[in-house]
Amino acid sequence: MLNRYRRTQFAMALRNLVLVAALAMAREGTVRGAEPAVKRHPGHYAAVNEAEEVQSIRHLDEPALRGVSKRYYWADLEPRKDAYDLDAIKRDLGLLKTHNKHLVVFITDKTFRSGKNPLPSYLAAYALPNGHGLTAMRWDPVVIGRFIALNRSLARAFDEDPNFEGVAFQESGLMIGPELRREHGYTPEKYRDALIQMLTESSKVFRCSQVFWYMNHFEGGDQYLGDIAKAVVGSRVVMGGPDILPYRRRLQATYQLYERFNGRLPLFCSAQDDSYRHDKNDSRNMGNAAVTRNLPPPAEGYVPMEQIFLFARDKLHVDYLFWSYTYHAGTGAFNYDDAVAVMEKYPSFAR
Repeated sequence: MLNRYRRTQFAMALRNLVLVAALAMAREGTVRGAEPAVKRHPGHYAAVNEAEEVQSIRHLDEPALRGVSKRYYWADLEPRKDAYDLDAIKRDLGLLKTHNKHLVVFITDKTFRSGKNPLPSYLAAYALPNGHGLTAMRWDPVVIGRFIALNRSLARAFDEDPNFEGVAFQESGLMIGPELRREHGYTPEKYRDALIQMLTESSKVFRCSQVFWYMNHFEGGDQYLGDIAKAVVGSRVVMGGPDILPYRRRLQATYQLYERFNGRLPLFCSAQDDSYRHDKNDSRNMGNAAVTRNLPPPAEGYVPMEQIFLFARDKLHVDYLFWSYTYHAGTGAFNYDDAVAVMEKYPSFAR
């Protein structure tokens, strides 16, 4: 009886010890098979292009600034097939850690001016002219597969890093002429299905991080944007667009998607160059950017940055906002310092 009693007590003590150890491991997120915690840090972000350095950003220690969105050419991230060079991301991420900020990696597969092909050399033939630059043939199965492979590599390297917020996919508008699209097998259905596949597969490989989908236009009909948004509900895709322009008529149909998917998808938007010199006469803001840049400011002035923010927050329902790191000289336009003033006034997106 005594030996049986001792064996029972020993078994109970061992079970309790195992239970305590398991609970401790669970609190640390180290139990085998346990899902890592999803990271989500909404708020204000500075957005910089491929040539700008993160360390040069002014106001980087502004408390209301949650992080930085930095563009990286796909060609630079994958100089050879399956050979990834992520050192630039690691350096930027390391710097942002010292400022307690988060990084969104914006993958560039489309350019707006002649020069560098944004795609790796082995994919160079899959980039088509868009009038001023080049755009990837995103509807092609080869491009789809390689794009998902790139994101798989990024996920392996950064997904569980607490300062890595996620990846951003470039805007949906292709800017490729209709004849050239048809010549290379484009249909709106192929492109719709391709974006759904790239978004859903990427949100699977990034178990902790966000996937930001920039949408604005869709060759073949903007109704396909709604199809894509509906397909990614329930994933960690954050839907948004590249422009906060309350008076831009061309964007009104796209803006309706924010209302339609509010509460179903997390939402974001980006105040890019035009947002800093936007006015109520929309026709002034259309056409060649260089011409627009040289126009005299309207008599009533440009739309204030606070109004840009409030439109994004209250009409587009965003909780991420990417402010382009833009400075204008002598144009009467606003610049990034004005955006920082808005951040200071509205550090939270609470309505």
